[in-house]
Amino acid sequence: MGLRKRVPRLRLYGSDLVRSLSVVLAENLEDLLRKVDDGSGEFEKGFLHTSTSPDHKPSYYHHMWARDVGRGIQELARYGFVEDAQSVVDYCLNHINSGDHWGRVVNFNANEDYEIDGNTHILLGIYRTWLAAGRDKELGKRYVSGCMAVFHWFKRMLDEAPYELLPCLSELSGNPTVQYLVYAVFPTYGAMVSARAFAQMAEECGMQKESAFLKGLEKRIAEGLKKHLISGRS
Repeated sequence: MGLRKRVPRLRLYGSDLVRSLSVVLAENLEDLLRKVDDGSGEFEKGFLHTSTSPDHKPSYYHHMWARDVGRGIQELARYGFVEDAQSVVDYCLNHINSGDHWGRVVNFNANEDYEIDGNTHILLGIYRTWLAAGRDKELGKRYVSGCMAVFHWFKRMLDEAPYELLPCLSELSGNPTVQYLVYAVFPTYGAMVSARAFAQMAEECGMQKESAFLKGLEKRIAEGLKKHLISGRS
């Protein structure tokens, strides 16, 4: 996979450390672009390798970790690599591998629950890709339709949760090696922001039923977060 596009350059002024960050950004973007597979080899188009090379140790070249994928899609869209972002989004929509949501590793049939962070990162990446693509209505309808099952999964878990927070085993929400669930603020907040973003996309694309559901979900999550963040309830 060769580098196919010219990478944006950001020039920062200040100390030597600040100026060096201009180079760091360009190198990071080049690395990210190399991770997007063009489909010419053993991997499908849009596969986003977690590692750039299979030769480094340890290497996750054959893995597509959900959290990294979501952040990668967002960066691609933000810096104007819309076609690359869309190819990764299409891969994700075609590989919802845990029934109605993504597992921790997108390309494995993991049947994992509670990878909230990875799901919210991917959802926000999809939303940002839609924005970068010009808020196209047909594209938005496809994205909303392809992701509604994930939001219904959020709602189902809220219905079953003893708290107004989503359960998670993710590294960003608790210790992933323990066997008990963590009801955490961070992934729940991500779910709220994702619901808000998709409600906007659905509304702009004329999907009123989906928009109403997503607005209701966002409101419900926000009320739960307020109880834990403001009242101090535990």
